[in-house]
Amino acid sequence: MRSVERALGIHIDFARMRSHFQAGAYLVGMIYYTPLAPQQGEDPLRRLVDWLAYNGYQVVTRPARHYVDHDGKNRLRGDTRVALAVDAMALAPAADHFVMIAGHSDFAHLAEALQIQGKRVSVLSSMQTLIADELRRTANQFIEIETLLPDFDMAASANDVGREAVAPDGNTHTHLAPGNESSSEATIVERRKRVPRLPRSSARTGRRSDKEDPSP
Repeated sequence: MRSVERALGIHIDFARMRSHFQAGAYLVGMIYYTPLAPQQGEDPLRRLVDWLAYNGYQVVTRPARHYVDHDGKNRLRGDTRVALAVDAMALAPAADHFVMIAGHSDFAHLAEALQIQGKRVSVLSSMQTLIADELRRTANQFIEIETLLPDFDMAASANDVGREAVAPDGNTHTHLAPGNESSSEATIVERRKRVPRLPRSSARTGRRSDKEDPSP
């Protein structure tokens, strides 16, 4: 998610993102994956993670560490790809459609594994990021995230009070959003039956509080 935000110069409004997916189907859960470094003073990422956990998202974190890249910029290194892939396969029996916000070529193999099980796989990303051609070719559909910016961008929400989402009966919809400093991924799951809850050791569910400010 963060790589897409940087490439497009936007800030995702996660409350509006949740409403967008609720409008398309019955929302069972939204899962956000991120590497998280040990707390050192004020950390915007940790504030975001805490907000998500209290506003309808499940959050999965993995240990991460800071490093300085070749341009002298501070980066966060950690990997949540394995966790996302394992959780996606666990959800597969209860899913019909996965939408992955992804860019890494490793997810092409996951997409193939899901397709073998009869699942439809879409990729939601941007051509302005380093999205792997292999992943685009494997997916059943590529969705340019820029076409959804009126629903997702925080700048758009400043002049729009938003829409109340009404989910149609019968569909389930799950959104998984992992991230690291070099790539960002996500998955959405739809089906006409209940999606299994992930183990507590893998994810935690926060209470929903729509009255809270969605800004990190």
